[in-house]
Amino acid sequence: VFAENIPVHKSPIFTPASFGKNLLLRDYVYPIVSGLFESFITEPYVSLATGNIVITISYLFQHKSGKNFILCVDFKTEDLHN
Repeated sequence: VFAENIPVHKSPIFTPASFGKNLLLRDYVYPIVSGLFESFITEPYVSLATGNIVITISYLFQHKSGKNFILCVDFKTEDLHN
């Protein structure tokens, strides 16, 4: 899900992950799935989805059904300094 005003670099390199793609080994997912943390904040990196420099904040939460989910949100680093 993207905010309407997020610029996306037009390139075959930068595309959002498709629905159902396994993101287990991503830096912002693996520390949570491995049980090391319940939340995680990355260092700045170039997003493969947009080409923007971002940090990702990940958070483990439990749905009322009892199933665990990880919420991941990217923040453009330039927006964090404004």
